[in-house]
Amino acid sequence: MGLDMGKTVLQLDQLTQSMRGASEAREERLTALLNAAAGVDPDTAASKTADAKQRPYLAAEVEESLLGAYPPPDPPADWVVAAVDGSHIDVDRHLPVACYLLNLGGCVLTYGSQPGATLFS
Repeated sequence: MGLDMGKTVLQLDQLTQSMRGASEAREERLTALLNAAAGVDPDTAASKTADAKQRPYLAAEVEESLLGAYPPPDPPADWVVAAVDGSHIDVDRHLPVACYLLNLGGCVLTYGSQPGATLFS
């Protein structure tokens, strides 16, 4: 059975219209959120979020206001990124020897005055 291009084009058109509607709805929700947040007094926001002991989860505390723009701090002169990854192949119970494979690897990347890279596996 081949691909029916007539049906495919209609489905793509429906998908495009659906995505456009979803995008417009998201924009409306975001605008409503920003308008509601703008109406919250900074002192009220700080007092409502200050008592973290009553929550069973970790939550951010508002210190100044719900809305605002703040410049990022200056980046550090030297910094390091480390990453690891691993995988395994399960035991094959039908092999004559019980064995499995673990594959581990990682890297450490150093940026700044003395850049470098260490890769291991």
